[in-house]
Amino acid sequence: MRLQRLGITHILNAAEGRSFMHVNTNAEFYEGSGITYHGIKANDTQEFNLSRYFEEAADFIDKALAQKDGRVFVHYRVKATAFASYAGHKHLMLRQHMDVKSA
Repeated sequence: MRLQRLGITHILNAAEGRSFMHVNTNAEFYEGSGITYHGIKANDTQEFNLSRYFEEAADFIDKALAQKDGRVFVHYRVKATAFASYAGHKHLMLRQHMDVKSA
């Protein structure tokens, strides 16, 4: 309910899963809320390559923000912080044609 009050329309979970290194939500968790969910099953380890999900995350963010009043909330764990930041910046640079400094 809090997310709805904040006007959140989309959730990007960059650490979907059930262990201590994940954010334990999924599409079923948001069912009936009117919030569109996208989960990435990423592990918060040095070995896990998050870069393969950058484009997917940027696409999800782009589609969300293209909607009238679209707002995205990103769930993440420690390593995924960099991912969330990069995905947001990549979206701004690729989709909004901003340079690195502006993004």
